[in-house]
Amino acid sequence: RFRRYGLYVSSPGRLVTLSNCRIGTDITGTVDLGNGSNGIYLTGGFTEPDLKSFIAPDFHHLHYSAQDYFRLRNVISGNGGNGIRVTNGHRVHIYGHYIGTDSSGLHDLGNDENGILFTGGSGVVGDIKPSDFVAEDGTSMRRTVISGNDQNGVKISDSARNVTVNGNYIGTTSNGNGPLGNSQNGVFVTTVDAENDLGLITMEFGAPTGNVISANGENGVK
Repeated sequence: RFRRYGLYVSSPGRLVTLSNCRIGTDITGTVDLGNGSNGIYLTGGFTEPDLKSFIAPDFHHLHYSAQDYFRLRNVISGNGGNGIRVTNGHRVHIYGHYIGTDSSGLHDLGNDENGILFTGGSGVVGDIKPSDFVAEDGTSMRRTVISGNDQNGVKISDSARNVTVNGNYIGTTSNGNGPLGNSQNGVFVTTVDAENDLGLITMEFGAPTGNVISANGENGVK
């Protein structure tokens, strides 16, 4: 439990691997011990178009079982700011987390601001083709559950561009069947760079490969 950030990442390498972490909670993932500001704060990343930065569990060497997913996913909840904030860096991939819930994904343990905030850079929340990474029981290995946060599930603002949000549960429980809304919007897109238009904010809807956005306090997407 830190006064500012649980994890501060500046100019990361190609892969920031976080597996089975509790950022803002106790070891069980059920008690709020939030850091004072953001759970994870990423302020830099690759700018080369052919490289990616990841904030994700290490699913790459497993046989994609549902047990692997539940064992390795991260809980990023209870923090005084955003669950994850990205201010720079291109092609930042964020997946495999419970953001704003407890470790079961069934109870509210929201971050005080947004689940994920992009104020710069570009990236993917979830996966462009989540159907390619499916566990034996049909669980999407790259799904992120973003629910119970005190502002928006995902907020995209300022100079952020080319952000894809796909294959996530936003405002539901981890099984996608129960309400666990973010207090404001599921996804909130504010002023973006003058070179962009809303066509560069990409989303798909409907399980198993698209987003399920439901039960949020104001709008699903704004």
